[in-house]
Amino acid sequence: MALLVPTTIMHQHNLMVELENSVTLDNVIDALEETPRVLLLEASKGLGSTAEIMEYARDVGRPRGDLFEIAVWKESLNIVDGELYYMQAIHQESDVVPENVDAIRAMLELESDYVKSIKKTNKNMGIIG
Repeated sequence: MALLVPTTIMHQHNLMVELENSVTLDNVIDALEETPRVLLLEASKGLGSTAEIMEYARDVGRPRGDLFEIAVWKESLNIVDGELYYMQAIHQESDVVPENVDAIRAMLELESDYVKSIKKTNKNMGIIG
């Protein structure tokens, strides 16, 4: 799906995901809240644009205002006829950084458990989600 909207230092993606099983919005919300490096944000709480999300990253003290997580707008979540629809924002300058750290750790066999690697990287980089 393509759309033209103003964004600030981020890309916006609109996703349509075909679900294999019947799930509720609550199931999706729970899964996103438990997923590392995903922030479930609410426009109604002042995070309705990519500019506001980038300001949030600065407010929480991220170096250079980087946002390492994928931001998903909670209000955009919807399930229709077995398809999940939602909108997310990606800070293309920084979202790849923690993934590369984990990839290097795996390639050098410094950590065999990917969950432990994610937790180490998140802790060291101050990643929230």
